[in-house]
Amino acid sequence: MHEPLKWETALERLNGNEEALIDLADKFLTLYEEQLGKVKAAVEKRDPDALREAAHLVKGSLEVFDAGAATEVATRLEKRAENRQLE
Repeated sequence: MHEPLKWETALERLNGNEEALIDLADKFLTLYEEQLGKVKAAVEKRDPDALREAAHLVKGSLEVFDAGAATEVATRLEKRAENRQLE
């Protein structure tokens, strides 16, 4: 089951600045697929440095929208990469 992005939470984090949130959402939708591609490539290459960086970017994007489960997955990937645990 997919967890929805939480617009109201994101709006609160941006002090009610809806224009900024719309801009962030647009960038998120534009870059998210690219970011996930970088995660996949890093996993396939078993490159912990690239994985840590890519997972960190994905995590940051998801945190803005309080995407709990997806953020947790990105956090776990980032930590595994930091610890060089790619198995």
